[in-house]
Amino acid sequence: SKEALPWADKALALTEQLGGLPEVMVQTLDFRGMARCDLNDFGGLDDIRQALQLAHQIEAGNDAAVLYLSLAERVWVADGPATALETCRTGIVFAEQRGLVQATTGLRCTSLPMLADLGRWEEVIALADDVIVSDRAHGGRYDRVGAEIQKAFVWLWRGEASRALPLIAELL
Repeated sequence: SKEALPWADKALALTEQLGGLPEVMVQTLDFRGMARCDLNDFGGLDDIRQALQLAHQIEAGNDAAVLYLSLAERVWVADGPATALETCRTGIVFAEQRGLVQATTGLRCTSLPMLADLGRWEEVIALADDVIVSDRAHGGRYDRVGAEIQKAFVWLWRGEASRALPLIAELL
């Protein structure tokens, strides 16, 4: 992140020189915002929000869905799991309305640890199962693994190691 930040600033300056390039600005603002947040400068949330607003303006649906994910993960650290979960849910509705199946699945998966932080373990298990089914149905692997990890955590936290250990072994 330390190395990415100056490059993001240079990229933004260049896009402005070249007349804006909104598609490039969306991604660059996202990268800069994430880097700033990673460096404990949560003013980076403003960069990500600006990128999200721009993505909406230029109707870059998939980019906007990814930005909801970027924003939710950083809001989780800055403002807590409840606010982050609301950001995920807004992104899920946005992605579902546009038929962005992978983005919807990714946002649902991202919301799992937030639900766990809120102690909503039954929801974690149920949503994780939905994520696993959706990810498998659409040829994915990444979100399925994330969902399985969250299920294993919940089982361990509830003292159900006998359920978690086979899943952990399979994941390893």
